[in-house]
Amino acid sequence: MLWLTWFWVIWLVGGLALLGLELHSQAFFAFFLALGAFGAAIAAALIREQWWPSVVVFAGISAAGLALVRPVFVRIAERRQGPPLILPGPSGRGALVGQQALTLDAVGDEHHPGHAQLAGERWLAVTDQPGGLQPDTAVKVTAVRGTGLITGVAIVAIVIVVAILLSASIKVVPQGFAGVVTRFGRFRREAPAGLAIIIPFLDHMVRVDNREVPRPGDRQQVISRDNVAVQVTATIFSQIIDSRAALFSVADYTIAIDQQSRSALRSVFGAVSLDEALSGREQINTQIQQQMEAVTDKWGIRINRVEIVEILPPPNILQAMALQKQADQEKRAVILQSEGSQQSAVNIADGNRQAAIKNAEGERQAAILRAEGNRQAQILEAEGRAQAIQTVYTSIKQAQPDPTLVAILQLDTLSKFATSDNTTVVVPAETAGLLGAAQALRTVLAAAPGLQAGGGG
Repeated sequence: MLWLTWFWVIWLVGGLALLGLELHSQAFFAFFLALGAFGAAIAAALIREQWWPSVVVFAGISAAGLALVRPVFVRIAERRQGPPLILPGPSGRGALVGQQALTLDAVGDEHHPGHAQLAGERWLAVTDQPGGLQPDTAVKVTAVRGTGLITGVAIVAIVIVVAILLSASIKVVPQGFAGVVTRFGRFRREAPAGLAIIIPFLDHMVRVDNREVPRPGDRQQVISRDNVAVQVTATIFSQIIDSRAALFSVADYTIAIDQQSRSALRSVFGAVSLDEALSGREQINTQIQQQMEAVTDKWGIRINRVEIVEILPPPNILQAMALQKQADQEKRAVILQSEGSQQSAVNIADGNRQAAIKNAEGERQAAILRAEGNRQAQILEAEGRAQAIQTVYTSIKQAQPDPTLVAILQLDTLSKFATSDNTTVVVPAETAGLLGAAQALRTVLAAAPGLQAGGGG
């Protein structure tokens, strides 16, 4: 049941209340009851399944204290700061003050004390009454001395012990941590973040950090597959996911992770060359993480990631790499220059080809346009000639020319042939017809008045 889990708190509060009652009464009754309540609180915290063991412990401690220890405290109180002072009268302080007592023998002043019976016990008593008190005299207690100091010291001691017990039993687990509780060295339970209650001196709680923790490693020397000694620095990001396994499966998980990371780093780098290590850090990180997780899983620790921070080859290798890089850069520069020249030549040739194509297309288009223009001009010229011939023919036909007119026209045409710039003169084959035309023309000219045919002169 749930109330049994907190039953020890009820006993603890009851013990504190009984201590307050003892401070008021100073009779050593409530004091031993408070001790019994504190013992019952411890028993209830240890055995939370049943309630009766705590009751048995309370009864046993209280009875033993009242029967065995309380008489010793009373005798000590009689010897410290004088015996109790008993005077007739009802006034007084404390639980014993005002109670009835019976003198057992003669009671005088502090130099002649006697004894009285109070609450069934024998007390050392004195009185300031002149002449003292006779045996078997009923009186009332007006003052009690010697018990307050002892009671106060005991209560202060108990309060200190209770405070120590409370501080040892109440623990605070921060956020991101887990509390692993052990009892007598054996795992008991795991306390989450918040307030945790443990049994003092029996339970022990260890706080385990469940947050992701970066573990930077120191620089270490590894040998690659091509026998190159390389200085490597790596950082491991780990997280505890099982606090119980982290504490009980390995002696010290921080040292174990560090040593495992060193081993995995050497193993992975020994399987790759220097060039592969410099160019494939992601693959190396993954391989190291996989090798470590195969071991750390049983420790309750998860390797979230591995980061290679630095890979430092020897100085001579760095110099050789620098020369190789320089040669590679020069090679690339020459290649780029030749590729640029080649591309430039290709571009120039392509430009010339494109220009020639464009020129040819332009000339072709121009020739086509010229041919079309010539054709159109010839067509128009032919049409004009046809129209001119038609017009001339029509005019000639309408004029009804005679042979004489025809002869004149033929001679006019011949005269035009003679005045042309051509070196070749075409003479019509019909020479007789031309001569006839000339003879006819002469006859016409001779018949004309005022005109005379010219001879040789």
